[in-house]
Amino acid sequence: MVFLGRFRVTQDSGQPTAITDTRTGEVYRQPALQVLGWADDEHVVTLGGCGDPCQGSAEFTNGLVLMAYDGTGAGPLTATRKGEDGDWAFQLAPR
Repeated sequence: MVFLGRFRVTQDSGQPTAITDTRTGEVYRQPALQVLGWADDEHVVTLGGCGDPCQGSAEFTNGLVLMAYDGTGAGPLTATRKGEDGDWAFQLAPR
């Protein structure tokens, strides 16, 4: 799916999502529903259940979360969607 030098996200990684270090073969799991894209060389934007501490897999109560490739340091980027009519929808664009 996404290849960025040292790290690779695989489409068939399942949940939690996985990022592989291409140098060592080590696999890191993210406590998120999906990895949506790279924020920089070592951080990804994910769709995560925004419980405490903004991790997990709440399918309908979720938001955009920034976290390190190894699944640590999760921090919310958006408000939490509640799975109701009128909730916001995210749009990502290449940088």
